[in-house]
Order: sequence, then C-alpha cells, then structure tokens
Amino acid sequence: MKIIFLDFDGVLNNTKYLEAQSEIVFAPFDFVNVENLNTITDIGDIGIVITSDWRRFGLDLKQFVKRYGVIGNVVGETRVTDHMPRGMEIQAWLLKYRVDKEFIQKFVILDDRDDMGYISDRLIQTDPAVGLTKEDALRAIEMLR
Repeated sequence: MKIIFLDFDGVLNNTKYLEAQSEIVFAPFDFVNVENLNTITDIGDIGIVITSDWRRFGLDLKQFVKRYGVIGNVVGETRVTDHMPRGMEIQAWLLKYRVDKEFIQKFVILDDRDDMGYISDRLIQTDPAVGLTKEDALRAIEMLR
C-alpha cells in the first residue's frame, strides 16, 4: 500500500478560499484542492492517513472528508500529541504499521508545515494561500510511483 499523510489547513483549504466563504453557506475545503487530492488517489492502492490538527475536534474524520468530496480511502490518523513535530507523529505511525507487518511501499506527506525531520524528502509543502495545486498533485504521483 502507498500512503498519503494528509493535513487539511493549507492543503485542502487555503486562506483565499476561507476568506471568501460565507457564514451562511460554509464548506471547509476548497473544491479545487479536493479535486487535486482525488487526482492522486485515482492512481490506486493508496490509503490516506490524517495528520491534521482537526483530529483534536472529536469528529469522525473519515466520514467528514467524504462528505466534502474526498474520494480516497482513509485508513487512519496519526496519534495526537502535544508539542511533538508532525514529522515525529508520522514516523511513529510508520513504525507501528511496519512492526504490525503492514506493508507500506511508498508514502508522501501533503502539508503546509515543514517540521518533518529526516522524512522531509517525502514532503510536498503546499502554499497555505492556495492549498494543493495540480503541480503538487503531479509531484506526489511521481513520488508514489
């Protein structure tokens, strides 16, 4: 299996999109950013692991992302920690599933932050003003092939 470690803020939404949202009709994700993510998951055999701080809100994130257009298969979330860089949370998730004999072939991290430590070579760092672009999606596809 190939894995996408997915942040929401600055990846599936962006500052321009959020500023333009109406309080009456609010959607948390920019449709363009979601379509770019779906382009990546369309290549098949990809699981999504949510790394977003939205994990702290007690939402059923698997159903939440599907409601807003994410087509990919959400297979889990990284553990919520306080004051630990996101890269370390991802490393802990990878270690757990490698120990559990789950075969992770390749992975990519989609995030607007850069605190990934020694796995930063797997990071596609998005611009929080625009979120996940088509170019970012194409780079992710190349990294996962």
